[in-house]
Amino acid sequence: MFKRVLLLCVVLVFSLSVCGEISPKELKQYSKAIRMDAVRATSDKRGDKKSEKLEIEFSGGDDDRDPKYLENTWIRFSVEITDKAAKKTYLAEIKRKHGAIAQEGANYDNYSGEGWWAFTIPCTEQLDRLRISAYVLQYGLMDGDVFVPFQEKIKGVKSYDELLERTTTSYPEKCSLRRTIYVDGL
Repeated sequence: MFKRVLLLCVVLVFSLSVCGEISPKELKQYSKAIRMDAVRATSDKRGDKKSEKLEIEFSGGDDDRDPKYLENTWIRFSVEITDKAAKKTYLAEIKRKHGAIAQEGANYDNYSGEGWWAFTIPCTEQLDRLRISAYVLQYGLMDGDVFVPFQEKIKGVKSYDELLERTTTSYPEKCSLRRTIYVDGL
């Protein structure tokens, strides 16, 4: 009997330390309020500047106009880039708060519930034959310093941990992340 009670206490403490204040119900509510609809990987060339882009279209559900969902949600792009010439892989990663709609000159009344993110990976003279070979894109919440995903799109790997294990070299150039939202009537 004592062993069972001790085991239950250990499981309870472990589950509280892993989940913190974020409940499974809350994660489910967030996953219904905002979703990733499509992912596109493209190459871009403007003048003499080349880049690889990974874009996500996002949309909301019934609760997407509730400010708490967008203001509390984070997005994380974790991308494996392969240099085709050198046969070397790099990890480009960025995490950002989804943020309030008001930051972009709109409000929740005219926000259409849709938009997209563009993650741009610049090419250089030394790194000009790049391709996106794997990615993990996640929406999540921050529980202290821990990112807790509630939705993800994965390609080329089975998990975020696998991507980090197999790609340990950080991409040497600064990547950028931009969000665009669609607004009704503008």
